[in-house]
Amino acid sequence: MREELIVLKCQYPWPTVNSPIANAFDDEEKDWYDSDYTFISEEGIKRCKPQFLSRVATYMNPTCDSIERMRPCARLMIYITLFDDFFGLTPRNELKIMADRVYEVMMGDEPRPEEIGILRQMALARKEWIANGMPRFWIERVSKNFYEFIMYGMAEEIPFKQSEKEHIPCFRTI
Repeated sequence: MREELIVLKCQYPWPTVNSPIANAFDDEEKDWYDSDYTFISEEGIKRCKPQFLSRVATYMNPTCDSIERMRPCARLMIYITLFDDFFGLTPRNELKIMADRVYEVMMGDEPRPEEIGILRQMALARKEWIANGMPRFWIERVSKNFYEFIMYGMAEEIPFKQSEKEHIPCFRTI
């Protein structure tokens, strides 16, 4: 028997606040794709560039008017999204190896030259957070949360993504 979950339709009671630096990373973001996301197919990068994922970070923090403080957040927005897209079907044991390495880099290890560029973006974000005065415990928290996102979010989805029989909960908005 099929279960149905009834959820309320999302409605925001507040207006959108436009960020004064919303487009500040548009050109820089394209450079990040070209230099550090080369492990993604050319077709994938062509789809990513027009999305301007860095703008998501600026709209999530619309009162921040500092490009220097926002830059690592823009990097984070991009690497979280692309990490999930790229590694979404990775076998759990391989994903665990990558999760461990991501945690090490986010906590202070430098990426090796032969490693994929997404780790360079993570290292750059960490350095920028430190330069902007982010306390160590916040860096630890961000690193742990991303590790948990990989192992308890992405890894738990693998059986459903690889299943031949789809079992997706049915949602209905009211």
